[in-house]
Amino acid sequence: MVEFDGLFSFPSLSEFAAQHYLASKKINFLIVEDDPFMRTIIPKILYKVDKKAKLTWAVSVDEAKELLSKHDGTDAYDLIICDYLLSGKKHGIDLWKHCLTQQSLHIPFMLISGLSQKALRKHSGLNDFVKIHYLGKPFEPKQFQHLVEELL
Repeated sequence: MVEFDGLFSFPSLSEFAAQHYLASKKINFLIVEDDPFMRTIIPKILYKVDKKAKLTWAVSVDEAKELLSKHDGTDAYDLIICDYLLSGKKHGIDLWKHCLTQQSLHIPFMLISGLSQKALRKHSGLNDFVKIHYLGKPFEPKQFQHLVEELL
């Protein structure tokens, strides 16, 4: 907020742009999560960001890749939220790497994990110079919501 003499205030340009974007469009999320408890928590937070949000779910990296291959420009995902440790042989970082290598998949990516960021980097082989949007579990709903809004 930008204040003038303490009498009144206006949203900053970035706040205004974010509010306008969020108000004018139904946000389309791809959520890759296999934990039933997290599958009940995440929608509650995302519907605070956008009451009309479209949530598409996958439980594995392979299922998420299949969904991504079917999306088109009119119904593209606005954000991918992916757990790191998923059932199967592939991890969330494998989906992130897949998205980086596909020209048509320039979609913001948020990785969530019960592992610390240091342990995640060691387990996945990522060095400290690779920027990844990460949120550790357990997290506060406001932390999750703030990172989602920041990435949109």
